[in-house]
Amino acid sequence: MLCGKTWIEKAPQPLGDMRIEKSRAVMALKMMLEGCSQRTINRLTGLNLHTLCGLLLLIGERCQKFLAERIKNVQTSDIQVDEL
Repeated sequence: MLCGKTWIEKAPQPLGDMRIEKSRAVMALKMMLEGCSQRTINRLTGLNLHTLCGLLLLIGERCQKFLAERIKNVQTSDIQVDEL
C-alpha cells in the first residue's frame, strides 16, 4: 500500500554547498599541493579567492575527520614532515 508521499534522495555532495565543478576544484587542489599561490590559482581556474579559501578549509576539515576515524593508537618515535 502506498502512502502517497514523495521524497527526493539527496545526492552525495563531495564539495558541500559549493557550486563549482568537481574538475575545477580538483585542479585547484592539485595546484595548491604544487605550491601555487592563491592568486595564480585564481587566474588559471577562474575561481574566486574566497571560494579557494573555502575549498581549502572544507578539504582540510574532511582530511582531519578522515584521519581521526582511520588512524588510531599509532605509536611513533620519529615524525618527519616537509614544508607543505
